[in-house]
Amino acid sequence: MWTMFSSNREMIEIFIRFSRLIPFIWDKIWCPLYKRAMKHCGKGVYLRPMSSDLKGLWNMSIGDGTSIPKGSTFYCTIAPLTIGKKVIFGPKPTIITGDHRIDIIGKYIIDVTDAEKGPEHDAPVVIEDDVWCGANVTILKG
Repeated sequence: MWTMFSSNREMIEIFIRFSRLIPFIWDKIWCPLYKRAMKHCGKGVYLRPMSSDLKGLWNMSIGDGTSIPKGSTFYCTIAPLTIGKKVIFGPKPTIITGDHRIDIIGKYIIDVTDAEKGPEHDAPVVIEDDVWCGANVTILKG
């Protein structure tokens, strides 16, 4: 009886490992395209684009040897996001370089255009070289 349970357990572990392999391969396929779409992407950058939510690649710069884990949420608005060299993130980091304008009476937030936003609504985010950002960190504009 014990050997049968052990065998089933091994089969389950194999299926779990295989289920992790598919998203990893999907990320490997799309990673070069995401890196080319960025303002700058250094050498040896580890990136999981299909397992993350990355917006505004044209305004994002990442230095050499930086590791961006799966589950990352990076939103670049008009303001740039600059991440230095050898930066590591814990699980599920969030970085947002802008926010919404909420003071226009009679207009929904989603209908406010970039032209209507002031400079106080977007500010660059700069993370220097050799920084560690822990799990679930949220870094906002400026």
